[in-house]
Amino acid sequence: MTSAHTLEELKQATIELLAANRFRQDVAIRIVCYFGEGVLFGYLPEEIETGAFIYAAKRSDMPLPDRGIHCCVSSWHRISDLSAPPRIKAGANYHNVRLAQVQARVDGYDEPILLNDQGKVTEAPIRNVVIVRNGVLIVPDFSSGILEGVTRATLIELARDQLNLRVEERPVDRTELYVADEVFFVSSTAEALPVLSIDRLPVGDGRPGPIARAVYRAIAEAGSGRNRRYRHWLTPVYKRLAEVTETVTLPG
Repeated sequence: MTSAHTLEELKQATIELLAANRFRQDVAIRIVCYFGEGVLFGYLPEEIETGAFIYAAKRSDMPLPDRGIHCCVSSWHRISDLSAPPRIKAGANYHNVRLAQVQARVDGYDEPILLNDQGKVTEAPIRNVVIVRNGVLIVPDFSSGILEGVTRATLIELARDQLNLRVEERPVDRTELYVADEVFFVSSTAEALPVLSIDRLPVGDGRPGPIARAVYRAIAEAGSGRNRRYRHWLTPVYKRLAEVTETVTLPG
């Protein structure tokens, strides 16, 4: 896809959207680029139009780290890089994990964990999987068929630099889920969500673990600006808007 908008244009449009709606609390933001009119399966700018829209709404309450969920290993496999690249965030990829999510809910679980065609752990729907063994954080590597998530990258940096934890990125066996001290998910919608059981087997002692709690606090503190060490990750909305426009006029 050749986007009609630069990253800077999309960033500025997002800031203007937030300011126009006077958001002063946590907000869920989605920037979606799409193919418009043109040749079927075309992709060159002269063949097909592209567009973008930005969605922003007040963020729902985050799951607390003292509340966990119960999961299963899905019979549906994660899509392979040979069929559709799972490392990118594409709308079509969601059909794969939705099938697994529906199956898990019907079977009485909260969420599924998907394996790849080699039997290695990949991810949960919209969430990256993290396991803890002997104090070491272990996350499936990109070759396992996972999304190259921003929150995953945030987790790894914070774990190493802020929490002084060792992190391994490598293939993860299914049975490692059952013998892990902790399993939790990370995502922009949950930050760090403990998994209490997998396939009816308790993870650790069946309660949220200390490392999941520590990761949750570290991500929350970095994202809110309370940890000044990571202020460079943040973009001030109203200050930046005032700097790039001489006059800011908001509705109302």
